[in-house]
Amino acid sequence: LGAVLYVNPAGKGADAGRGGEMEALARAGWLVMAPDLRGWGETGPARAGGGYTGIWQAVMRAVLVGKTLLGMQVFDLLGCVQYLMSRPDVDAARIAVMGKGNGGVVALIAAALEPRIARVAAEGAVLSWMDIVRAPIHENTTELIVPGVLKDFDLPDLAAAIAPRPLWLVEPRTPWGAAAPVDRAAAEYGAAGPRLRVTPRPEGWTLTQVYGDWLK
Repeated sequence: LGAVLYVNPAGKGADAGRGGEMEALARAGWLVMAPDLRGWGETGPARAGGGYTGIWQAVMRAVLVGKTLLGMQVFDLLGCVQYLMSRPDVDAARIAVMGKGNGGVVALIAAALEPRIARVAAEGAVLSWMDIVRAPIHENTTELIVPGVLKDFDLPDLAAAIAPRPLWLVEPRTPWGAAAPVDRAAAEYGAAGPRLRVTPRPEGWTLTQVYGDWLK
């Protein structure tokens, strides 16, 4: 049995309702694990006041102790991979990660670090840290902060490290939340090789309509 790790910053309950994305994955024959990574869903920090969001405060607390929230979320996700590997009912060669929004960035990093992740899908994720640096305004990018990361690599470099495993970028976004041009995304991620697919998600399309080939 193949398994999909489904990560969504809105929390594991966001797509768990009847007829939702997780049900579609299960009906397609996949075991679904939907963890609330650190700072998301039930593990989300309470807002402590002062005009700042709970997630901003969590990011800053992580920086104060020499860590990043993003790095800790990747650690959490890799722990989930290890758990799935330990299950006798899971085919260790068919473990996939599907990340929504900033969860797509977590998925990319985790797959670059863990070669046993067989395929990756990032939906609604920002294309690069360089895009964030260049953008005059931002939306929901605070938790992606990694001080100094561009001295060493950017997200398209992680895609090259994932190759030749399948990588899908679905409805990529700009740092301010608008749709990013598909052709530009394909060009920036070209080093991911022939198993890269960049595609929009037309309004109203179900998960199986969008991800049918990825799920096979």
